[in-house]
Amino acid sequence: MNLYKILENIDILEFVNINKEETKNIEIKNICDNTTNIKKLKDSLFVCIEGFNFDSHTIVKDFESFGVKFLVCNKKIETKIPCIIVKNTRKVLGEIASNFYDNPCKKLKIIGVIGTNGKTSTTYIIKQLLDKQNVKTSLIGTSGVYINNKRIKETLTTPDPLLLNELFYKMFKAGSEVVVMEISAHAISLNKVDFLCCDALIFSNFSQDHLDFFQTMENYKNTKFSFFNSKNCKNAIINIDDKAGSELYANSNEKIPTFSFGIENDADIIAKDIKLFLNKTNLTIKINESYKKIAFNLSCRFNVYNLLSAVLTLKVLDFSINLNHIKTLKPIKGRFNIIKLSKNKFIIIDYAHTPESLKSLLQNVNKLFHGKIITLFGCPGNRDETKREIMGNIAYNYSDKIYITSDNPKYENPLIICNQILKGAKEKGKIVEDREKAIKKAIKNLKANEVLLIVGKGSESYQDINNLKIPYSDFKVVYKCIKKLKKQ
Repeated sequence: MNLYKILENIDILEFVNINKEETKNIEIKNICDNTTNIKKLKDSLFVCIEGFNFDSHTIVKDFESFGVKFLVCNKKIETKIPCIIVKNTRKVLGEIASNFYDNPCKKLKIIGVIGTNGKTSTTYIIKQLLDKQNVKTSLIGTSGVYINNKRIKETLTTPDPLLLNELFYKMFKAGSEVVVMEISAHAISLNKVDFLCCDALIFSNFSQDHLDFFQTMENYKNTKFSFFNSKNCKNAIINIDDKAGSELYANSNEKIPTFSFGIENDADIIAKDIKLFLNKTNLTIKINESYKKIAFNLSCRFNVYNLLSAVLTLKVLDFSINLNHIKTLKPIKGRFNIIKLSKNKFIIIDYAHTPESLKSLLQNVNKLFHGKIITLFGCPGNRDETKREIMGNIAYNYSDKIYITSDNPKYENPLIICNQILKGAKEKGKIVEDREKAIKKAIKNLKANEVLLIVGKGSESYQDINNLKIPYSDFKVVYKCIKKLKKQ
């Protein structure tokens, strides 16, 4: 693409080794922000980023040998390569990438979901409901990327700007009309989604997580709140029962139409007469003074909130709501998946990985299952250490027995993480460091009138150890154990 078009609407401080008119004569083949793929660097525009551990401004001399055609920097550097100076390269990367792919996100209807918990389930519910209406819908989130109904890859919760814009481009070319996506607080903080304007933006809830990065709960909350502005959000859909959601709603931007959902408080859509079962939920939805009885195949109170936000979002965006479609919703892999071993013996696999999501999960299971609860979980390494003892204590309060094990330890010693959890789990906790061995042991010892909760990884297909993603799946381990038990 022509460089002049790529730099359109970019706030440029200075041109170096080139003037603005000359950019009309330069063609760019690729945009890069790292040197992982050397071949892509030839005839590319390279955006230099000051990272936490590395500043690519420092290797500019190498770019000349790589064949880089143009640079974007946030400070002056010694080079013969033409470049522009901008105030913040992180901020402009998304805009540059969007221009390079001919602004695909402006041709799609974007639904974003922000919150500590429930983002993945909410996006999948919305996608399923739109698919039933034959609306071609793509999805981006923790569990992977779907272009319409084709799964293509796992990625960050919110991909980096270059990949994100490439995905938008592919989704548009594949005929997608809607993209529903998770938007992480990290992505907001690092300016990865500055260029993005959501047609609808959902706030699901707020609780402790990622304090290793944000340091304080206030910083974490304000980062999430900051995206609800007139540049990034056309319609706000807010959980008014959540304390932070109520605060966001009360201080909502007058320029943005704002809608609410809830169970406890008066809202634009409300759920009443909720009856929870182990594998389904019955409820009545009140919307626009109209009451509608609904049954759907997802359990737990938190899924009621996810459903409410999805239904309200589709209504706000003028999509029709068919109750029969809600009845056919399928469970999301890794989110409260029930595996029945016998009439009164179950395994539940769930992604709950924060103190609040673990507490909510265990509270729901205590209401749904009248037997002993065995909880198996760990905490990731190189992440918020303060939540480990807290989660151990939550498991202690709502479980009869706890297996403490490994969960993406990264660069940390998993045994140290397990012992930090044990402080909260107390005498109910038993450390079995190897996750596969822990699951095998827990299933082998599971008795009648007991449910085993395997928590924290959900549908993840790896263990992150020393920054290596080693193939691993809770589901595969469980089914392997069950198969072995049946042969005995």
